[in-house]
Amino acid sequence: FAENARESGASKALETQFFYDLRSTLLHTVDSMDGAELEWKNEIIRKILYLHFGEELKTDEALVTLAQEICQKNGEIQQQSHHRFYEGIIEYIRSSYRQDTLSLTTVADHFQLSPAYLSRLIKAQTHVTFSEYVEGLRMELAKQCLENTSMPVQDIVPYCGYTNTNT
Repeated sequence: FAENARESGASKALETQFFYDLRSTLLHTVDSMDGAELEWKNEIIRKILYLHFGEELKTDEALVTLAQEICQKNGEIQQQSHHRFYEGIIEYIRSSYRQDTLSLTTVADHFQLSPAYLSRLIKAQTHVTFSEYVEGLRMELAKQCLENTSMPVQDIVPYCGYTNTNT
């Protein structure tokens, strides 16, 4: 940024102010990153605090490197968060599939998502549609009941979440 500041005719005082504003923004960003390990945060904060305006090339390279590291970590945290969210959805479906009222819309409403988005998410993660996923869970349970219990079919059907024996 030092080279750009010189080309734009900025004063040394303005360059210095910009540097410390940028450093402050990096500190604030790291501090507000929920999900980052405390040890990592402390190490990055230490590196940011040791940056001093002066050796322009080294300072610019250090700022870019730190910003890239912060962005990478933030991406990892977001990916982990999405994975936990997806796992929560799957757990909800697995704990509710025996309810005959379970549908894409009821699950989407529960997680405050649009049914279209939830449908794409499930398809992307499981490689089957929502209906196929629920049907697989229900069929597996019905199979286990038929193989391992003496329950009659007319009792297994509602137990597995079906509304009638023809589905």
